[in-house]
Order: sequence, then structure tokens, then C-alpha cells
Amino acid sequence: MGSFFAYILKTALCLIAYYLFYKLLLSRETFHHFNRMTLVSLMLLSFLLPMFGWAGTLIGGKDALSLQITWEGLRGQVLEDGSASSSFNPAQSILAVLILIYIGGTAFFLLRTLCAYASLIRILSKGHFETLPDGTMLLLSDDETAPFSWLRYVVVNRKDYAENGRAILMHELGHIRHRHTLDLLLTEIAVILQWFNPAVWLIRRELQVIHEYEADEAVLDGGVDPKSYQMLLIKKAAGSRLQSITNCLHQSSIKKRITMMLKKKSNPWARAKLLFAVPVAAVSVAVFATPEASALTTEISDCKVSIIFSDVQKDGQFSADEGKIVHYEATMKPAEDDSPVFTVVEQQPEFPGGEVALWEFMKNSLHYPEDALKTGTEGRVIISFIVEKDGSISSPVIEKSPHESLSKEAIRIINSMPKWKPGMQRGQVVRVKYVLPISFRLN
Repeated sequence: MGSFFAYILKTALCLIAYYLFYKLLLSRETFHHFNRMTLVSLMLLSFLLPMFGWAGTLIGGKDALSLQITWEGLRGQVLEDGSASSSFNPAQSILAVLILIYIGGTAFFLLRTLCAYASLIRILSKGHFETLPDGTMLLLSDDETAPFSWLRYVVVNRKDYAENGRAILMHELGHIRHRHTLDLLLTEIAVILQWFNPAVWLIRRELQVIHEYEADEAVLDGGVDPKSYQMLLIKKAAGSRLQSITNCLHQSSIKKRITMMLKKKSNPWARAKLLFAVPVAAVSVAVFATPEASALTTEISDCKVSIIFSDVQKDGQFSADEGKIVHYEATMKPAEDDSPVFTVVEQQPEFPGGEVALWEFMKNSLHYPEDALKTGTEGRVIISFIVEKDGSISSPVIEKSPHESLSKEAIRIINSMPKWKPGMQRGQVVRVKYVLPISFRLN
């Protein structure tokens, strides 16, 4: 999830840069189709550009696991004595909370869009359609719904059709001929993924205005009197419409549309301003390639949100089992070499089978120490160890522990682990320090 979140942030920066570029250089020009294609292309480029040099992390590989968030981690991994665990990283915890907020917002906007489409389908299913000569399906509605079009469907209420049917129909057919619905589908996906980014909302509004410019042009080219059509727009300025998933006559930018109808056509050479997008793209790639930006996105990419559940007790706690009482004297395996030990890497080491398998192994391997069971001792042991280049475990160290016997049992469990998948940094296998909390609880 961390890798995807880093990608989303890069995309957000690209969208902001390209929106500013379009707004400053092209938004006032009158070649509407060119502007529309430019805006759609810049939006697509914003989603594609961050993938260059980074697609392996986003698509091919797994998220790094340098931040594991359990229910304990979200509470700060506080020990029984009230002190904080050495594995607690406030910055990464804040980042994890932001990722959870992003997931919640994305789910909300996805649900909102699905509800809008459900309302659209309900409207389309209630009426009787007439097939026009060009294959367009016309629905005359008895509801006070504002005229709109979607794909090859046009919906107009009977009163509007009786009063201004020709102009309204030409307007909506203009939307259909230019395939504006495809743009709206694309922008809806962008809004769901970038709901927090003001640029994506502004880009969608700009596209909607361009759609109206093109549809207005189609009406005027069809021979409708400009003044009569402008009065129609003013008259129909108020009215409800189906969010943003359809093309609607009752758009709010009436003043802009009338001004654009009266505006002198732009010089065709103004299209050359699009060439300025090339250095903007080059700057974006250069910024993403800087060490500072790479370090930041790597840290974000290293964040993986994983809520761990145990079938023994909540919070990954392990209960005493009267059939598993043993004595154990700790023996500490030494490190295999003296090469550098990393704490944050591009790809964290992984227990065979992943996190669920790790907690299952710990649950099955734990033997509650006899003296701790007799005295009713419980608590959380924080243990660190090194995952070597060959995946073996070495140098377990007790960071915090409420009792010596629990420390010995924690070390025994760590030393009994199978080989892990080693960590990777810049394509090389490296030694990585891993911190693990083990909670001992009595039923």
C-alpha cells in the first residue's frame, strides 16, 4: 500500500503542475477540441509519468514491510510499565494514519459514484425510448429532470422538449458526437484516486466547461439563432442535474459560455503553447529523480498497512497453554559477518508465507515458562534481531521485557525460526534489523 500511496502523491504533484500550465497558457483560447484533447492528455500523462523508473515497485514487486502496523502499533506499542517501545516510529505511524484516511476517502468517493450511476440507471429504466435516425435513444421524461446525455442516451422532460426541443436536442447530440461521456468516466476515476487534490477537481470543471463550449458550437453551427439560444441558457441556468457523470445543459458556467460564443477565434499558432508542456514534463522527471525526492518516496513506499489478527486473543497476544510448559536456557547466535545492518530498506525481509504465517508460527511455537505461569507473570517482550543475507536469524536482543523467563522464551522462539526471505536495497541483498513485539497473556 505504501508504494501505491507514494505513486498517488507523485501523480498529485503532476496534476497540479499541468493544471497550472493549462490554466495560464491555454484556457482562454477558442480551439475547444484541441484544449479538450490537451487536458485529457495531460491528465493521463500525470498518471503515467510517475511510473517511469518505478514501475517495478508499483506493479512487479511487493510493498516493502519496514512499517508493520498492528493494533498494538496503532496504540503506540506501549509496554506494561508505560514506557514506549524502541520500535515505535511516530513519523511512520502518522504516515500510516494518512494512508488509512486516504483509503477511507477513496472508498467514500467510489461509493458516491456508484450511487450516482445507480440513480442514472433508475432514470433510464423508467421511460420509453424513441430511436432517432442516427441511432441515439431519446427518453421524454415526466420528471423535472434537467436535460442530459450519457453515452447514446438523451433524457429531456416533456415540457422542455415541447418549448425548446430542437436546440436542446442539438446540444445533447453535440455531446454524444464528441464522446464526452468517455472524458467524464476518466475524470471520475481520477477524482476517486485523487479526491484530496484540488487540481483534479479543477481539471474536471475545466473539461465540463469545454464540453459545453463544443456542444454550444454544434447548436450555433446548426443554424439556431445565437441570441435565442443564449436566452435559453439563461432561462435554464437553474435546475438540478445528476452530479458530474452526465453531460447536462444546465451547467453553471453560463457567463463563460456566452462570452466564448462572442469571442473572436484564437490564432491557430497559439496551439504551439503546448510545446511548453515538454519542459514541464522534463522538470517533473528531474524532480522525482533527485536524491531528496527519491529518499522521501522510498520511505513512503516502505509503509505497508497490515492489521494483524490472532485467533488466540486480540492484539496478537499469546495465551498460556498448560500442555506446553518447558525450561529453556537462552543461547544467542552470533552475527555471520560485519557488513552494514540496515533498519529501513526498499524491500524488508519477510517470514516464509508472510505476516499471517509469522504470527501462526509464533502461536504454535510459544511455550509459557513454568515459573512465569506459577507466579502469574505476563507482559510484552520487545525483541530485535538481524535477518542475514541468506535469510538466517542472528543476534537476538531483548529491548524491553517484564521478566527474564519471558525473555528467554522469546529468544528461543526467534532462534527456532526458519530462514526468512532476506531484505533488499538497490537490488542487493543486505542485512536488516527487525523488531518484533511478543505479548504473553494468561487466560
